[in-house]
Amino acid sequence: MYYDSLTGIQFPDGTLQSTAAPPGIASGSLTNVGNSRMVNTNYYNDKTWPLQVYFQTSGYDNATCAAYVDTNSTPTTQVALYATGRYSVTTTFMIIVPPGYYYRIEAPSVSRWYENR
Repeated sequence: MYYDSLTGIQFPDGTLQSTAAPPGIASGSLTNVGNSRMVNTNYYNDKTWPLQVYFQTSGYDNATCAAYVDTNSTPTTQVALYATGRYSVTTTFMIIVPPGYYYRIEAPSVSRWYENR
């Protein structure tokens, strides 16, 4: 594998990747969806592009913050996890939700929640 600044990355099988992300990954605008979202609720990406989800959680006394993404309407594939330990901690996450997939955030609370819509 090697990188050429004019053509991109060439893999051992001869395939070439000229972009860092597939077209459409940054489609839409970053929107504050915090007022319309609740933790422990499943959400569906009905867009034709991958959805970028940014959220900030706070936890304390061994609280667990996690995110799940998959094609099941009750996602079980864990893609992010943070356990707070004994102290209050604020953590920011970013997850990618492919088109046609569901996601769920489990946390004591979410203080900021954004999606590229």
